[in-house]
Amino acid sequence: RAMPLVGLSLLGGVCLMTGNLCMQRAVRAHVPLAVVLPIQASLCVVLGTTTNFALEPQRSRAPHLFAGIAAFVVAIVLSAAAHIMHEREVAMAGAELLAEGEGPSRTTPRGGVAVLP
Repeated sequence: RAMPLVGLSLLGGVCLMTGNLCMQRAVRAHVPLAVVLPIQASLCVVLGTTTNFALEPQRSRAPHLFAGIAAFVVAIVLSAAAHIMHEREVAMAGAELLAEGEGPSRTTPRGGVAVLP
């Protein structure tokens, strides 16, 4: 009688493990944590909530549940857009400083000065 629940628990653990493995691979590929963590968190919330609703729809109020999921997804999309805009602003500011000959510098091994991006 409890075997379907055990199977679902095992499947949930496999999905969580796969998500953590994907996050580790993304970090090793130099994807910023500011991008990886919100994506992983949103996938966990959206998939977990949807799965719980599918398993026991009589215990949930669908309009409230899915309105909350939609709000969560909108928040993640806006957060990603803000991160992208910030990265562009930082890159543009750094390019302007380099064009003006300013910006951080360091001494090279031969005694010269190198301007860093």
